[in-house]
Amino acid sequence: MKTLLLTTLALSFFVATGTVSAVPPGMEVTWETPIGAVPLSGQTHADAGTQCEDCHTDTFEQKNGAAEMTMAEMNEGKWCGKCHNGDQAFGTADPNHCMTCHKPPE
Repeated sequence: MKTLLLTTLALSFFVATGTVSAVPPGMEVTWETPIGAVPLSGQTHADAGTQCEDCHTDTFEQKNGAAEMTMAEMNEGKWCGKCHNGDQAFGTADPNHCMTCHKPPE
């Protein structure tokens, strides 16, 4: 009950201040893929200078599960590939970086 209350209060704060984010600093979401889980760290992206608005809502909707991504689309500059293009950040098509995102099961 206490966790539910704290979560509700936190969400109310974010909605009231207009700073709702799918993955804010300090949080992480994970996508399961055939070659390993892909965790997305809000903190890592914030530390790199990325603002919530850089990805939301133009590149990604702010709705869990709204994006069905493929590596082919990313390699064409969609989704994560918008920034992970080899210029702004490591490229999604760079085979030397597959395991940077894809974490095989332990």
